[in-house]
Amino acid sequence: MEDGSQLTLTMVLENVTRGDMATKMLDNYSGLPQVPGRGNEFLFAEFRADLVNFTPNETYSISNLNFVILSEGNFTNATPVILFNPTIQGGLMKGETREGWVLFEIPANSTDPVIAYARGSDGSGGLWFRAY
Repeated sequence: MEDGSQLTLTMVLENVTRGDMATKMLDNYSGLPQVPGRGNEFLFAEFRADLVNFTPNETYSISNLNFVILSEGNFTNATPVILFNPTIQGGLMKGETREGWVLFEIPANSTDPVIAYARGSDGSGGLWFRAY
């Protein structure tokens, strides 16, 4: 990292749920019917993050805003308004693990979505995961 800090974070994509099942999960959580945009569907991705090392010895923050999904040639940010419980969003100290969900809305016909965490503004770097 450019500021002299060091980060070792491992992240694993544990589960992906999309379509009708994802909509039901969201409806049950929010208590209100949720409808994706026309031609779209919801996709939940469950991650496990392990903070192996972070110097300085401070809290490392994981934000849903650092997740994007590449689907049908377009990048879409995670849906930040709805924090499904448990959410991956939150702080970690060295040696801690956090598990939780991130919500996306993608085209229903998407066949090979790819999720990225903490990629650079130029699209490089970060951690990348194939949803299937």
